[in-house]
Amino acid sequence: NIPLELNGSVTLLKTGETERMRIDSSGNVGIGTTSPTTFSNQKSLTINATTVSRLDLQVGGTTYGGMFALAGESRLVATNGAVMTFDVGGGSERMRIDSSGNVMIKNTTGASFTLNAATDLSIGSGTGNAGMTIYSGVLNQGAISFADGITGDQQYRGYIVYTHSTDVMQFGTAGTEAMRIDSGGHVLIGRSSTGASATDYGMNLYSSGIMYLFANAAGNDDIFRGHNSAGTNTSAIEADGDYIDLSDSRFKQNIVDAPSVINTIKSMPVRSFDWKDRSYGQTYGFVAQELNGICPEVVKVPESEEDVWGVRNSKVVPMLVKAVQEQQAMIEELKAEVAALKGA
Repeated sequence: NIPLELNGSVTLLKTGETERMRIDSSGNVGIGTTSPTTFSNQKSLTINATTVSRLDLQVGGTTYGGMFALAGESRLVATNGAVMTFDVGGGSERMRIDSSGNVMIKNTTGASFTLNAATDLSIGSGTGNAGMTIYSGVLNQGAISFADGITGDQQYRGYIVYTHSTDVMQFGTAGTEAMRIDSGGHVLIGRSSTGASATDYGMNLYSSGIMYLFANAAGNDDIFRGHNSAGTNTSAIEADGDYIDLSDSRFKQNIVDAPSVINTIKSMPVRSFDWKDRSYGQTYGFVAQELNGICPEVVKVPESEEDVWGVRNSKVVPMLVKAVQEQQAMIEELKAEVAALKGA
């Protein structure tokens, strides 16, 4: 039997009388088929099988890669621990998929980015800029979703969505929008617009730096709390507008009656002045630099020339109360002396 047969313009390769491969007149190669796929101005290799068509690539007798197809599926494979790389530009590697399925674009070390198991996809070479673009239509959305299932909101338990028609970026948690940045650069937490109802609870942080808080609170409920580095709640603002300072006896020691402050209060210069950058006329208050030499504990001294001086007005209040108490004691004493004189 002749394994190679010239049949007109077609070259056939047989085993026995069974055709195994052919090269047609256009140079297209067919294995397992008498009709290799043809394309205009292209050469093709067609492998046909009843179940699986496969091409294996070996080095030293060991298969490290290949491709195969079965009904409804086509695969490019790397085997025996091989890494699949994609090279362009004269053989330069631009992307790889390692044996664990990690995808690395423009790098070979993405599998080492183990914080929060963030190894599945890495982009960039570690030098210069790197980025990713989601290219959507002008009336459509671009989105990144964080899923933990395939039904309902399991498909988007967390998400980032940009809507091009309104230029709004939304951030979602637990399957629901939690925050958005609108087209004006305003940040809204728990709210859908800056003009939403006051009972649409949350916060507006305007691009101008102004902040509005809409709290589901009333009366003595705290709508703001401040904590120090030790985690102690040191201040609060209540829903009715009252400001609260820390005054818990559990955080105080050496508690005694305060000494006289009436002379200090008398020495505090209260000024009338105009603010340089404000237009609502004269107001009353202290000048921190003047007060510092009289009652330094109520003055906030700046750490640098760029910082500003300030006055802790809330610390003045107990001193005023003490001064009133002292004055009242003087009044009571004078009243007793007057009464005694009248009785004489």
